[in-house]
Amino acid sequence: MRYSKHYSKLDDDEYTTIRRYKKKRKVGQVEEEIINFHVVHRAMIKQIKRMTINNIPTKLLLKDTDCKTREEAFLLIDGFYMKPIDKQKEKLFIFYMKKVNKINAL
Repeated sequence: MRYSKHYSKLDDDEYTTIRRYKKKRKVGQVEEEIINFHVVHRAMIKQIKRMTINNIPTKLLLKDTDCKTREEAFLLIDGFYMKPIDKQKEKLFIFYMKKVNKINAL
């Protein structure tokens, strides 16, 4: 999975990443975690949940995005996509990740 910058969650052994699309990802799959075209580590998808951004717990949302408020987090996530996200209706994917090995540090 690609990240636009280094988020503090990526320093943890287990973390989440919120995405609009699931693509062909599934539980048990190992993903290369990429920042600025560099693979920083590999992580296995432990679990995938779907929920509207309004139903994502605040603690998880803020940790995932490195934001201070729910609105700031929503604007960040919404800004990654061309079409606006409907906060009340559209379900996003929450990937629960666990590092399986570290490649290199940035």
